[in-house]
Amino acid sequence: TKVDLVEAGENPAVAVQAASHDTNTSSSQSDVHSGKVRWFSRKRGYGFIDPLNEAEESVFVHHSEIQATGYKCLYAGELVDYAIKQDDQGRLLAQHVTGPEGGELKITMDRRKKKEAMAEAE
Repeated sequence: TKVDLVEAGENPAVAVQAASHDTNTSSSQSDVHSGKVRWFSRKRGYGFIDPLNEAEESVFVHHSEIQATGYKCLYAGELVDYAIKQDDQGRLLAQHVTGPEGGELKITMDRRKKKEAMAEAE
């Protein structure tokens, strides 16, 4: 089954912020996992990743774990690599989210292309 991050009645942003900043969390696995972004809310700064290994559960992702400079976001359908941390309530949280094999995320590539296009236009 998919992970239900927030219990009924909880504000997702508050619950997740508390979970992602809890120093008493334990790392469930240090392995790198691969997945596809199911959805990501730019406004709220969080979303979910569906692992490519269908035997694994969906993982919550907070913008603070995205490895990019500047404004951090993910695109639906984007392939990513990440580590998993399990909080004290058993919820799975993505950590150190990068592009495949530690590469760039789409947001970083888009910024670089835009910067290059502006430089060529000058």
